[in-house]
Amino acid sequence: MRKFMVLIAPLVVAGCGAGKGTVQVTVEGRASAVDRLVVVVENAGRTSQPTRLQPAGHPVDLPPAQTFTLLFPPDRSGPIEVRVEAQDAMGRAVGSGKGMGELVPGKLSAVLVKLMGGIETDMGAADLAPAPDLAPPGDGPLPAQDLAMADLAMADLGMADLAMADLAMADLAMADLAMADLAVGDLTMADLAMADLAKPDLAMSDLSMPDLAKPDLAMPDLSFPDLAPAPWLPVMNASGGKNLYGIWGANANEVYVVGSGGLIMLGTNGGTKWTAQMSGTNSDLWGVWGSGPNDVYAVGLGGTILRSTDKGANWKRQLSGSQNTLFGIWGSGPKDVFVVELTSLLHSGDSGSTWIKQPTGIYNGFRAVWGSGANDVYLTGDGKVVLHSVNGGANWDPQPLGGIDPLLAIWGSGALVITSGTTAKIYVSADGGAKWTLRPSGVVGDLHSVWGSGANNVYIGGSSGTILNSADGGASWMALMSGTNQTLRGVWGSGPGDIYAVGEMGTVLHRK
Repeated sequence: MRKFMVLIAPLVVAGCGAGKGTVQVTVEGRASAVDRLVVVVENAGRTSQPTRLQPAGHPVDLPPAQTFTLLFPPDRSGPIEVRVEAQDAMGRAVGSGKGMGELVPGKLSAVLVKLMGGIETDMGAADLAPAPDLAPPGDGPLPAQDLAMADLAMADLGMADLAMADLAMADLAMADLAMADLAVGDLTMADLAMADLAKPDLAMSDLSMPDLAKPDLAMPDLSFPDLAPAPWLPVMNASGGKNLYGIWGANANEVYVVGSGGLIMLGTNGGTKWTAQMSGTNSDLWGVWGSGPNDVYAVGLGGTILRSTDKGANWKRQLSGSQNTLFGIWGSGPKDVFVVELTSLLHSGDSGSTWIKQPTGIYNGFRAVWGSGANDVYLTGDGKVVLHSVNGGANWDPQPLGGIDPLLAIWGSGALVITSGTTAKIYVSADGGAKWTLRPSGVVGDLHSVWGSGANNVYIGGSSGTILNSADGGASWMALMSGTNQTLRGVWGSGPGDIYAVGEMGTVLHRK
């Protein structure tokens, strides 16, 4: 993943350079143990992906205020909104706020963000530190001396997952500081020298000083990325506002969604056309899966199992032998299909003609099933453990997670297995379930679904429009802007560039 450098206060970036707009953001308020600031910028109807900034010496306390500088291409201008969430090391929000400003090419603009929330109950508004004087110094550069920046190129960068852990900004106040051959992600910064700074203890109030002396400043033609468009777009559909509980696709042009009242919808044309199908039932459908376009199952309330062998044109009900709600379905192929319910596990080895209850050796209140193959199948649910079978379901080995919260979804890629559940819990195993680690999600609420195109591109959907993404095998999670407050109960994609999230009130989101 490519990264770019943002300088954090007290050092201030000098100059705008080549007509590019510069926005200096100051974050005020009171918050303790701030490990990172998550920043989202809106300008001219476009929204950046969330960007993480880590202050030097993190975690830090506010006050004092934290300041960082953003640069924009010359063609970006107009009103700008900066939203900031302060998070602790566990990813929990300890404060959030937003500020407005005006982006002007070639000029320095100021945005003040005052954090609210996560504040101690005995702190009043009067305790907040006053806003510093951020009046821009006209067209002239900011005061600095003998600051040379050479051979610096920054192009085609995305505003996501910015890490500053290896950059000690506190040391920038020292004289005779040399920084050479610094590699940040795919970005190499060579021959960068910063020495003999005339004002090592530069305070923010100094920005309004008159008659600023112009430094000996050389800046190359820097190239900064444009703001990325909002990644999740709502899809108009024929659900009539019914809740959607599950999604699966045979390919990018054949995507099935199931929901309340027996709803089954087929999305075609890359998800631009959605058609309601005749399911033949009024029972809520909670899960959908298929081995291919002509072998698709839907399961749900009252032991309902439906199967279509003609791309959804007709659905035939199968005898499950159960009256319980069936929550999930997965198979390694057309003749090896598992269905989970609260009290047992159902298995069919003959394309659904018969379903047999399979003993697991433990009551788990099953909610989800997934596997990488016939001899690598996982179950999870209310029992706070994961069950694993390596012999086609003949035997199941419990894998305790050490938690107390029900688990609602499970997915994996190779040896990586991820399960999510209530109270925003995410457990990750990198060795096929031999060891499980609780990972911070940074959100609240329940996490209902998990899917990935690979180990380094995993998505989780949950309460209040939550969509999380991990690019490092589940070690860390970034909340994405979904644009909805509806609970998202299903996530699926045909690949890393074609992903859906579905949920309550007929919500269908599509990222391409």
